[in-house]
Amino acid sequence: MAGTKHAFLKAIEKTYPLTFVDDERDLHTEELALTKAQLVEILTHHQKATDKSVPAYIPGTFNSPKTKAIEEVRQLSLLVYDVDCKTTTYTLSQLESKLEGYAHIIHSTYSATYEAPRWRVILFPSNPIQPEDFHKVYVETAKRFNIEIDQTCTNANRLFYLPSVNVLNDFVFSTFNDGKDIAIKEPKIKTKKKVNRGYVSLSSVSECSKDRLPCQFGKASSNGSANGFVVPPALKAPFTKEQFDELLSHPGTWLRAAEYMGLPVEGIGSKSNYSKSFSSVIPGVEDRKPSCSLGLLSDTTRLVYFAFNEVHETTLSSGPVKFDLAHIFAMMKCGRRIPQTEFKSGMHKAWLTRLLIDSGLIIPQPVTDLPELPTDAKSAERLYVGFKELLQCKRAFIDQIDDPTAFSLTFACYWCGIGNRNTAKKYTQMLLEHGVLRFVDKITLPRGGSIPVLLPAGKTTNVYQMRKRNSHKKSVEAEVAKRVPTANTVRSTNTERLPSEQNSCEVVTYANRREIGNYARIDKLHDDYIFADQSDVNWIETDPALNKIHETPRNLGYG
Repeated sequence: MAGTKHAFLKAIEKTYPLTFVDDERDLHTEELALTKAQLVEILTHHQKATDKSVPAYIPGTFNSPKTKAIEEVRQLSLLVYDVDCKTTTYTLSQLESKLEGYAHIIHSTYSATYEAPRWRVILFPSNPIQPEDFHKVYVETAKRFNIEIDQTCTNANRLFYLPSVNVLNDFVFSTFNDGKDIAIKEPKIKTKKKVNRGYVSLSSVSECSKDRLPCQFGKASSNGSANGFVVPPALKAPFTKEQFDELLSHPGTWLRAAEYMGLPVEGIGSKSNYSKSFSSVIPGVEDRKPSCSLGLLSDTTRLVYFAFNEVHETTLSSGPVKFDLAHIFAMMKCGRRIPQTEFKSGMHKAWLTRLLIDSGLIIPQPVTDLPELPTDAKSAERLYVGFKELLQCKRAFIDQIDDPTAFSLTFACYWCGIGNRNTAKKYTQMLLEHGVLRFVDKITLPRGGSIPVLLPAGKTTNVYQMRKRNSHKKSVEAEVAKRVPTANTVRSTNTERLPSEQNSCEVVTYANRREIGNYARIDKLHDDYIFADQSDVNWIETDPALNKIHETPRNLGYG
């Protein structure tokens, strides 16, 4: 029967399930299994267009029909690479030579020119790739063929547009060569608990065992112990900074958070401050030999991620590179590397609060003043959910419970898992236009540009408060009063701290007025005024705007 089954299956042409969408905003996904011949027909013919207004595909399928979230990826059917020729230029024949003997499709992309060629390379795996194995297979395959790829396109849910070319461009090339498939081992049935081996994301963390927290947003109880350390009761929001610091002073808090992230904490206890070694969990890092560990710092009681395989960003540092758990959590959550120079104190506070909420160590208050997401704005759901989670993190602190929220496009990409700033801008505009968010003011950055300050546009949000932190005591209050506008006037925000703005707290009330509440009335000039933080930048790069997004913008709190 084995031979009969083999002959029967061999006679059936293999198909490759893909997910098709109109663009990044389209949540109405369509799954379609195509044969190799059909893929060749589609991916070797360019459509003429004035922009990238052509359908797109994700080379795999998802567990849910209306999502493109990386956590919901079921399997990958193709290996698709962007070869942008940034440092190494390839011709079509050179790429064909490198891939000789293996089945592949190569076509030029929309923005390719003779001066700056850009290619898309599609390879055919022998078996579907599981999401937890994808990154390793993806990177190792590119290295095997010695092809320099775009490192920003290594996420499993990456979207690729079908071949297209500008009507004014004549750089149009494509080819198909049949051959062997890329050997992929068949997935094994896993009976043991997952362990971090190489690249992981939060979606690869297994379900919590009975002695651990259930990984549900805001519902877990944190009583108990971890590695012999007492885990304090969950802190209920809102709370003071002193209560927050008290929660962080317990080693059990950090160990429980590390367990939630799926990091191995075995070995840490009263006799040892260090865990066993494990492979890097930072996105984009290939770490075949385990070179990372967790360490409990006795002087601060905080758990730190030690990376012996990383290189310091400054020349004066030595020893292993140390990361705070909130920084690792942020990179695992968004699937991108965030340089330490960009992970400033305010951004750290937001991600740390989010980690403690997700791991059940903080019980947040529900957000009741954010209107429901309209049906017409469903494509902006990721940004909507992310903004709601940011409000929960921000309002967990008593002194910031009424503050509006700075929300840069770059931070939105990281926080909400959005691919690029232009998409984040479209989603933000959509929520403003549908009356979900309200524009209040902007923060002017020293380098130029600005960050919008937003509020939820709920029916009950008639009055909000913004706190300005002042430094001197009552003896200088008269001077401060001269330099600060009256209570019901929108203050022109500046990131430079006045000499007299440090400690005491003056409340400025923002009324729900039409001129700042109705985004639909804002003209195009005002629209540019809101999104003035370099919205023409397509992809997240080392952008100084991120350094300021959650840093205390002087009179706005950390959000």
